[in-house]
Amino acid sequence: MNIKADVLKILQGIREDAPLNAFEENLFESGILDSMGIAQLVPALEVQFDIEIGLDDIEPENFATLEAVVSLVKAHKGV
Repeated sequence: MNIKADVLKILQGIREDAPLNAFEENLFESGILDSMGIAQLVPALEVQFDIEIGLDDIEPENFATLEAVVSLVKAHKGV
């Protein structure tokens, strides 16, 4: 399982029109994520990785970058 590749696919599904290099930047500043995007991303991550993301984890720093999202998933997977 390649967590980073899977997270990227989910993000690309949320913002299909975003250029690939936008995913390397701050996801909020580049317009990839906003509150609605987080509302789509969290359940998609939970299903894809069989994890439960609690309300305490829904903080901007956990979703600001692709690497931050990957780290969040890894923490919940115990990787």
